[in-house]
Amino acid sequence: MLIFGMWSLLVTAAFMPALSYGTSRQDVLVANSSSRLLLADVQGGANHAFGSSRSTSASRISGQTPFQVADKWVLIFKQDVTVQAIQSLCVEAEAVSQGRFSGSCRRLHTGSLLKGISGTFTAADVHRIQAAFSDSLLIVEKDGIMQVDQGSSSPSTTPSSSVHSSPSSSSSSSSSSSSSSSSSHSKPEEEAQAASSSAVETSSLGSATPPWGLDMIDQRSLPLDGLYHYNSLGSGVNIYMIDTGIRFTHTEFGYIDGSQGSRAVPGFSVFGDNNSSDCFGHGTHTAATAGGLTFGVAKNATLIAVRALNCMGQASYSDVITAMQWVADNVQYPAIVSASIAGNYSAAVNQAVSSLLNDYGITVVAAAGNSNEETCGWSPAGAPGVIAVGAVDSQMRRWYSSNWGNCTTLHAPGVDILSAGLASDTASAVMTGTSMSAPHAAGVAALYMQNNPGASPQDVQAQLAASATPNVMKDDPALADSLNGSVTYEINISSTPNLLLYSMLNDQGVILPSVINITSSLATLTFSLSLSAAPGQDVQVSIQSPTATWHPSQALVLISPSSLLFTGATWNSPQQVSLSPAAVSVGDFFLGLTYRSADSFYNGAFQTVRVNNNQTLTGETAASPRAISSLPFVVTDSISKFADNYTQPCPNVIAAGRAGPEVIYAYTPLTSTYVDISTCNSTFTAAIYVFTNPDDATAFSCTNSNITCSSSDAVGWSYGMTNLRLFGGITYYIAIEGPFEAIGNYMMSVSEAAALQSA
Repeated sequence: MLIFGMWSLLVTAAFMPALSYGTSRQDVLVANSSSRLLLADVQGGANHAFGSSRSTSASRISGQTPFQVADKWVLIFKQDVTVQAIQSLCVEAEAVSQGRFSGSCRRLHTGSLLKGISGTFTAADVHRIQAAFSDSLLIVEKDGIMQVDQGSSSPSTTPSSSVHSSPSSSSSSSSSSSSSSSSSHSKPEEEAQAASSSAVETSSLGSATPPWGLDMIDQRSLPLDGLYHYNSLGSGVNIYMIDTGIRFTHTEFGYIDGSQGSRAVPGFSVFGDNNSSDCFGHGTHTAATAGGLTFGVAKNATLIAVRALNCMGQASYSDVITAMQWVADNVQYPAIVSASIAGNYSAAVNQAVSSLLNDYGITVVAAAGNSNEETCGWSPAGAPGVIAVGAVDSQMRRWYSSNWGNCTTLHAPGVDILSAGLASDTASAVMTGTSMSAPHAAGVAALYMQNNPGASPQDVQAQLAASATPNVMKDDPALADSLNGSVTYEINISSTPNLLLYSMLNDQGVILPSVINITSSLATLTFSLSLSAAPGQDVQVSIQSPTATWHPSQALVLISPSSLLFTGATWNSPQQVSLSPAAVSVGDFFLGLTYRSADSFYNGAFQTVRVNNNQTLTGETAASPRAISSLPFVVTDSISKFADNYTQPCPNVIAAGRAGPEVIYAYTPLTSTYVDISTCNSTFTAAIYVFTNPDDATAFSCTNSNITCSSSDAVGWSYGMTNLRLFGGITYYIAIEGPFEAIGNYMMSVSEAAALQSA
């Protein structure tokens, strides 16, 4: 089994008629005392519009019959078979001397999950083993290999840049059969890795601007608000990442409180090299999505690297089973397995998953797969009880290659996901696939399990499904809404749960009201805050206002008090917070509430209060202009929040019908003077015009010169005014406009004319 899509070669009973499979799922033999095994061609999988048919043929080697050709197998026995009996099969000298079989074992599965062997055997070997163990042989199937290939993020885009891969260090990649490595059936996972030392910006609330995936999972609908709200950190939860390993020294895996060390720790390597470091990049990316400081959902979870995939992004069924066995033997609770892997249906892998879920109580989250087929036909996602995660894009559309059907639990962001890269300790990478969706859900499961450490896998799956947002996901446009069964394509995915992952499963604070409406800068507004549960230790909550884009030190609201203290005696007593809005409206924004406490339930939690700013937008028209009180005057702001209220006042620079939004300033000089007006350092070429009648926008003067700006200016020049004469006692309205419907951030400076300054 490997990341996304594997060609499965199976066994069928000897005397059964030829089978025709109408779905993408293939069954494996469950042996009993009356069955005999035969290595046979297995053809299955409907050749439908968005999936290729599955067809394999037995290997043919000159001079050998199919019965004598060795191939890779997984054989699983019932639990009543002794370990000694299984081990005896893999003592080649004994086995050969007794004429039992001529094959070689690769792995012994003698743990509590499964009992069995995997290795290279002929069909004759398999028959002899079945004869020796009679009705104790439970599962027989081919051991397959698949590989991550490169692709494009959508049908219309060009292939993404390839990821550098180290040579394989395991035998699994070099020992794959030609039939298993030549599959055209599976959709590749799509990856584009870009090394970067600064992948994100810092917001005014002091937290990193989140990737869109985090931004989406904390809200119910579009548009995204540009923030990731979280009320838990996943503290104390262990996420076992079955993947390509982790780059443990990456900065994403530090502690949220700045403590030394890494939350990503070595676990296990199936390759016997005691090295679970990442040599491919996929595991580092998925781990940071689940629990990275910037890119991650659960920012204080522990991430354990279980390296089952080699440096080419490959693994086998037996490798994955071995990895799962290690998790079972070494688990620390509360525990989650995050498996961004997918392959054709494997009864052996599903059996191992079932044991993790039901015997060990370990929650399992898996990628649904990237083949646009039924998830039920894939492993491990198709195993009952698994949280199987499909992919959506930033518009809440199902990704065109994401698997579907009622074995899919829910969907999560999976297209163009930014997370940690392998190139350095600060590198970032962008990848696409259900591999990226699964760790989002694993992270949310960790958020829930921090506060519910005794939750069963069934409880966690039900919680995520119940809290997911229903009926907001659309299908990919290329599939014309087949999600709702409204098209005539050969597939119909209307059985797919229309559920989108939602991360806000519980809140530390009770905020009333949860939405604050500002109608005037003169109003004093209040909200109250109390805790949702009695804390074990005191809780301090700091409340922050974002700052103005044009003046980083100016808060949009004044907050009093800006810090609240809750104790075990006062936790449920609401405390009042007063807000005094700034005079200038900037639209809606969010206040940030950050919790600090020795109580892990509260420590590090973050919530927001939505502020709807409905006061009149100063500067919208000449009736409510922004004031210029003295010269020189410099201002920076965004013009995009204003409307286009004036029609073509400056025909020499603004084409008819192509005017953009304006912002209006007013200046009344005490005495007559000459001024220079510049828009240098704006992010667009801004036009300026001046008028004196607030009821008539006919320009008193339009842009009269092109001003050369400094070399640091993005545009290099500016429309402006030079030596503009203003008379004392008259109010002049200065309009900044985006010609040709341009929008962006503007900077305007108004000063006495250079000729006057030099006089």
